[in-house]
Amino acid sequence: MNEINFLPPSFYRQRKRRRRLYIEAAVIALFAGLLAFAHVLGGQSLQSLRDYAAETEAVGTAAQQKFKDLAALQHEYRQLTSQLGIHRRVSPPVGFTPVLASISNLMPESIALTELKMDCPRPTHPPVELETSKQRSSRTAKSKAAAVKIVEKMRIELTGLSPDDARVADFVGKLAQSPLFTDVKLEFSRSTTQDGLVARRFRVSMLIPLDRDYRAPGRRESGTTQGVVHAD
Repeated sequence: MNEINFLPPSFYRQRKRRRRLYIEAAVIALFAGLLAFAHVLGGQSLQSLRDYAAETEAVGTAAQQKFKDLAALQHEYRQLTSQLGIHRRVSPPVGFTPVLASISNLMPESIALTELKMDCPRPTHPPVELETSKQRSSRTAKSKAAAVKIVEKMRIELTGLSPDDARVADFVGKLAQSPLFTDVKLEFSRSTTQDGLVARRFRVSMLIPLDRDYRAPGRRESGTTQGVVHAD
């Protein structure tokens, strides 16, 4: 049976054109969707990068502030070290009060002091002279080759009364064994009369080197110090 097509060719051309338009519209829509999806992903990634950059900047700012604080602390440390050096040059390493406490702890109860002399040398500084580098190097070499260290010492003289020589010897022995005192000498011990009582009048001299640091050995239960010991 023969089929007769009454549709004109233009109908088929229009139908092909409509199909092509549909396909192109679908492709455009798909491409637009892909672009939108890529835009969303790109926005999230960009936001993540911004957050990371902000966090890194905050960490850098905190580190910079720490460096500034460290520089300030180092400057303060240098100032305190300089002040401590000045304090050590102008003041003795041990005060008079700890020395008196040490003597009191070592002295027997039956001995009474009538006179106490404490002579501490003043700090001396060499004069500042302008010199060339050659003179300075020559002076340094000579000082290293033949340098004699002069140790300043605090001199103490004790004068007191004792019932007998045994207690005086015991007192002098304790002073000699103390790490605080050196060159302990009994200058004299002779009989005397005090308020109608016969006693032994004595004098002890000793030295305290000032070229070392002295520290308190501890405290008694009552809270009073026991004296000082030296630390080389």
